[in-house]
Amino acid sequence: MSSRDREGSFEPQIVKKRQTTELATKILSTFASGMGYRDIALHVEEIYDHKISAAEISSITDKLLPVINEWRSRPLQSVYPIVFMVF
Repeated sequence: MSSRDREGSFEPQIVKKRQTTELATKILSTFASGMGYRDIALHVEEIYDHKISAAEISSITDKLLPVINEWRSRPLQSVYPIVFMVF
């Protein structure tokens, strides 16, 4: 799979020096959506034409793991209001 826009004019770019924060944010969002390290590495390479190791991805995603674990271990309420609509 490769990224494309509607006009087919998408051009991959090499990651520039100041784009590392943006890249880390994208890695975190793909990790949070359930992508594995290998898939993230392939995704980054396809979009940015930049190889990234699993260790680099791991060092970025390790920042997110405490937040995920805190959310998973939060106390649950006994009842949640839910509205279910079918159109």
